[in-house]
Amino acid sequence: MDVTPRNIVNVSGDCFDYVRVFSDGMWNVRHGESILQHSLVRFHVQLIVIFLLVNSFHLVLQRFHFTHFTSEILAGIVLGPTEWRDNDRIDRLFPTVERNQVFASLSKIGYILFSFLIGVRMEPSLIWKTGRTATFLATLLFIFHHIAMLSIEVTFDRDKEKLTAGFVLAKEAFSAIYFASITTTEFVMVSTILMQLKIINSQLGHLALASSLLFKLATFAVGTLFGFIHAFINISSQVGARMAIYSLALIVFTVVVSRKTMLFFIRSTPVGKPMKEIYTTMTVCVLFFLSSIGDEVGLHYGYGPLIFGLAVPARSPLAEVLVAKFDTLVSGFFLPLMAVFCSSKINIFQFIHEFKDAVHLQISFIGYVMKLLVTFIGAYFCKIPVRHAIALTIILNAKGITEVAQFLSFGDIKDFDAASGIFLVFLLQAFQPLLIKKLYNPADQYIGHQNKSIEKASDDAELQILACAHRQEDAVAAIKVLQHSNPTKQSPLSVYGLCLE
Repeated sequence: MDVTPRNIVNVSGDCFDYVRVFSDGMWNVRHGESILQHSLVRFHVQLIVIFLLVNSFHLVLQRFHFTHFTSEILAGIVLGPTEWRDNDRIDRLFPTVERNQVFASLSKIGYILFSFLIGVRMEPSLIWKTGRTATFLATLLFIFHHIAMLSIEVTFDRDKEKLTAGFVLAKEAFSAIYFASITTTEFVMVSTILMQLKIINSQLGHLALASSLLFKLATFAVGTLFGFIHAFINISSQVGARMAIYSLALIVFTVVVSRKTMLFFIRSTPVGKPMKEIYTTMTVCVLFFLSSIGDEVGLHYGYGPLIFGLAVPARSPLAEVLVAKFDTLVSGFFLPLMAVFCSSKINIFQFIHEFKDAVHLQISFIGYVMKLLVTFIGAYFCKIPVRHAIALTIILNAKGITEVAQFLSFGDIKDFDAASGIFLVFLLQAFQPLLIKKLYNPADQYIGHQNKSIEKASDDAELQILACAHRQEDAVAAIKVLQHSNPTKQSPLSVYGLCLE
C-alpha cells in the first residue's frame, strides 16, 4: 500500500483562473463567458454607470433647486428592480451587501470621513453665543424624541407570520431604529443643508447648528448611559463595567490627548508654511482607529469621528488642510456611491403594492409630522418670526445621507422595510432646500443697513472703512486706500482695523 503523502498545496497557479478579479482583456474572453465576470472590471463599469446617471439627473434637476442627493437616489432607483424586473440580472451588476462587501465597506468609510469633516467645520464655542433659545429648542426636541420612542412599540405575531424567535427580535429592534432615524434631529444633516444653501453663517444657521449639536450630545450621553445600564442588567456587571471604562477612556483620549496633539502640530508649523504631510496622515490614522475602537466597545462607528472632528481646532491650518484633501473625495465619490447602492434595492412597484403592510413607514411618517409641529411651536414660542420659524423647523428635521447610513448599518438593504425607509427619506428631503429658500433670506435682516450705504449718505457724513490685514502686504494696500480717500474735517474718515491671525 502506497503511504506516500500527497501534496495538497496547489503551487501551479491554476487557482487564479477561479479568482476572477483581473481580466485578460476583451479580446481574450472565453466562449460563453463575459468580461463582467471579473470583479475589478465589473466594479469599474458600475462606477461609470453610476456617475453618468447621477450627473445626468443632476444636470436637469439642479435647475429646480433639487440637491445632488435627490439625483443619487433617482439613479439608484433606475438601476434597481423598479426598472430591471429580473432580479438575477441586477444582482449580478449590483449585488446585495452580503455578496458584495466592497460597496458596503466604501460606503461606511465615506460616512466616517463625512462625519469627521462636518465636525471639523463646526466651531463648538458657537453654542455659548446663541443664548437660551438653542438650549430650549434642543431640550424640547430631546424630550419629545424620547417620549415618542417610549410610546411606540411594534410587535410581530410569530405564529401568524411564521417567523423564528431571533428574526422577530431583529425585526422589532430594527423598527425602533427605523422610527428613531426619522424622528431624530441629526447635527450632520443640519450642517449639510446649511452648507448647501450657504446660510451656515446666518443668524438662523447658527441657531440651528447650536440646537442640533446640543441635541446630538445629549442623545449620545443618555444613549451611552442606558447602554451601560442595559449591559449591567441583561448581560453581566463585568461587561457593563468594561463598556463604561473603555468608552470613557476613548472619549477622554479624543477630547484631551488628541486635541493637545493637534495643537502641537499647529504650533510646530511656521506661519505661512504648509502643514507637514505626516501630521495629516497621523490625524486620519487616529480617525479610523477611533471609529473601529468605538464600534468594538459598544459605540456607533460614527460617533468617534464626529467627536474627533469637533476636537480639531476650528479654522486652524490643520482643519483647512483636512477639508481641502478629503472634501471632494467624500462628497463626490463616497457619498454618491452609498446613496446609489442603497437606493438600488428600492422597488417602486413592490412599494405601491405593499403600502398597506408598510407599518414602519406609516408610523414613522406620523411621528415626523408630530415632530414638525413640536419644533414649530417651540420656535414660535421663542418669538421667532413665522416664516423663519417654519424654515428653522424644516432645517432641524432635515433628512438625507445620515438616515441612509443608519439603514445600511442596522438592516438588510434588500429588506422591504429598509428600502421603504430609504424611499421615505428621499421623499422628505426632496423639497426641503426649495422651501427653505422661499421662506428664509438672510439679506432681509440687513435691510436697515442699506440706508447707510455711500450712495444714500449725505455729503458731510462720516465714511466708515473696515481694514482687514493678515500679512504686511495687506496693511500697505489698506494705507494706499486710506490716502486716496481724502478725509477732511467736514467729511471725516472712520477706520476700523481687524487683524486676522
